[in-house]
Amino acid sequence: MLPDINRYFICNVLHIYEEIIQISGVSALPLYNDDEFSILKNKLSNLSINLLHIFEQSKFQNILNIAQRDVLNSDKNSPYHRVFSFAIKSKHGIVKNKNYSNLDLNLPLCTYIYDDELIYDYFYQPYVYLNQTEHLFLRDLYLTIIEIMKLAQITNIAIPKIYTPRKRYEVKNNTLDITVMDQYKYYDYGIANQLNLRIFKVNGKLFLPCDPKQLISFRLLSNIDQK
Repeated sequence: MLPDINRYFICNVLHIYEEIIQISGVSALPLYNDDEFSILKNKLSNLSINLLHIFEQSKFQNILNIAQRDVLNSDKNSPYHRVFSFAIKSKHGIVKNKNYSNLDLNLPLCTYIYDDELIYDYFYQPYVYLNQTEHLFLRDLYLTIIEIMKLAQITNIAIPKIYTPRKRYEVKNNTLDITVMDQYKYYDYGIANQLNLRIFKVNGKLFLPCDPKQLISFRLLSNIDQK
């Protein structure tokens, strides 16, 4: 029988994390999203709030507690502080507590080009803006989850990194084919007006903004189109 903390973690953290992997396009085609109102943003908000609240569960106080969260949150340059601050803003709509920071979330669809090999990848890479600096929010979530697992001594679950591009798609005819699923009819309902597409060149572990040499072929695919 799994300990209660493991069961709680699987239901309230891991499952949402896996949904974010699917929706963002890390493992398959990304779903069409609006910057402000989207299922992806809802999932990011829910996961952040659950990571904030896991320290408040009375039955786990001998394992995780608010004092531990306060220690993690005290470093305002840490990924934990950004995740907890985003949770507070998601929950209340505004950040009034001086222990947290007011930050903004952006949800661009990012394309990463390995120029030397003519290979690329693309998925939604959420960014949070704090003190005029961009931070990869998927990375922040990953690091926060890993730290909580260490504190709770959860060792039987593997958490994949989901913020690093892979060498997945081949550039053909000097064209980047970008396909996005409109599974929930965002476009049909007129929820989203435009796509926020950002292009990067992969240089080692750095993602450098660039103007691509290749053409971009964007395709919006609905459920009907798949049949």
